[in-house]
Amino acid sequence: MGVITGTTKNKINILFVCIHNSARSQMAEAFLKNMGDESIFSVSSAGIEPGRLNPLAVESMKRIGIDISKNQTKSVSSLLNKRYDLMVFVCSESQGQSCPVVPYKVDKIYWDIEDPSTLTGTGKGLAKKIDKIRDEIKLKALDLIRNMSNNKN
Repeated sequence: MGVITGTTKNKINILFVCIHNSARSQMAEAFLKNMGDESIFSVSSAGIEPGRLNPLAVESMKRIGIDISKNQTKSVSSLLNKRYDLMVFVCSESQGQSCPVVPYKVDKIYWDIEDPSTLTGTGKGLAKKIDKIRDEIKLKALDLIRNMSNNKN
């Protein structure tokens, strides 16, 4: 993955995208901001159609000490005035095809992570399911940090 010239202070600009920017992309953004090097990464998240922040995701992140409760959901189209080096779709590739056309060349990857809004159950069972999704996103974010940091050097 090449870094596009003209990025913000030579940072790698990353946009995490999901359907509603309500859970998966919010968690991915928070992980990269918490675990990544701010001198290397500039991170945002958005939804194809912004929705409402998922309270299950907020609670799951709180359980590991990360507060996303004040985050706002955003649309991809509202952020395309900024140039991104990488768009990470945390939804399926077919869902990502609904994304607005990006007016420049950008690398894209797809993580195809289960949508928390489709989870069923209650109480601890539901919490366990959302925590599993959260932990999957964390592992993928750590891999991304390692790979992008190595490519930057």
